[in-house]
Amino acid sequence: MPYKHQFDFTLLEPPEPMEKALDVIETLQSGDYLSMLFPLQPVPLFALLKQYGIDYFSRPGYGDAWEVLVWRDGDRKAEEAMRTDASLVEKKGL
Repeated sequence: MPYKHQFDFTLLEPPEPMEKALDVIETLQSGDYLSMLFPLQPVPLFALLKQYGIDYFSRPGYGDAWEVLVWRDGDRKAEEAMRTDASLVEKKGL
């Protein structure tokens, strides 16, 4: 069963959010996905994710935060769970 891991990096100063994100991405297991909150849109992270074989979906988060959801490229169970979770959040208006 897919599992969502959540991390909030909004209180960290650069470059810590990027460093922490790369650390947790390395631990990502098949079927699981990560929800990470950043203090701003982590554009430099997006290119690195592709190098790591990671797919992602990003959107504005709560307040000034930016949410990035990630899963291993080709991991259909994780992607499906992430998309279901993301659509439920949007429907609830959260």
